[in-house]
Amino acid sequence: MLRSKSTLALSLILAAAAPLVRAQDPAPVAPQDAPPQAEVSQLTEAQLRYAELVASMDWVRGPGDGRLGERAKIAVPEGYSFTGAKDTQRLMEAMQNSVSGAELGYLEPVGDNWYVVFEYDESGFVKDDDKSELDADELLETLREGQETGNELRKLRGWDTLEIEGWATPPHYDTVTNNLEWATIAKSSSGGRSVNHNTRLLGRKGVMQVTLVCNPEQHTTALPRFHELLGGFGYVPGERYSEFSSGD
Repeated sequence: MLRSKSTLALSLILAAAAPLVRAQDPAPVAPQDAPPQAEVSQLTEAQLRYAELVASMDWVRGPGDGRLGERAKIAVPEGYSFTGAKDTQRLMEAMQNSVSGAELGYLEPVGDNWYVVFEYDESGFVKDDDKSELDADELLETLREGQETGNELRKLRGWDTLEIEGWATPPHYDTVTNNLEWATIAKSSSGGRSVNHNTRLLGRKGVMQVTLVCNPEQHTTALPRFHELLGGFGYVPGERYSEFSSGD
């Protein structure tokens, strides 16, 4: 029997994850920029639509702050661009990623082909009682079973299906920061491969789901930058994990 949301196990948070993919052959433009007129004729129709979408979005160019709904915020360093919930959902759809409505923000380094997505799951206060009982093999099998269902929906959309190849980083829990972290490698039916490096930041009333999406060759170099970015994340007062009180 599943536990109530207020006592949702860490393993269930992990098992609910679905992989994201990077843009397929994106136009070579940075956020807020349009391709030079001379280059427009060289873009494919799909690249042109993608470039127009990116240029139409509301971007915060760092240094600055990005608001993640009413729950949290993220510092946007120089050399990075951020956009909020509405445009994140538009961009995810354009990349052939299913949109749930929980997406609150998108952050990327300008001129590089990896990104970070923030989603909030208002699941209630999540106890970490099972932090020492995470079974990587069992969880990987659960993720693969869930992706089989996800692939049926992707087929209906005419999108590539995805296969979860295995762990890039097995799941582990940081008791100091109350973060659950893991990474999987996903392969699309057209041959592309992506790493999804996931962090779950526990809050007072739910979980912020943060996903770094990159290709396998970028993972080693992008991961330290991802961790540095998370140093600029914070729940607003009243939403922090440490502020939970009996009766919430």
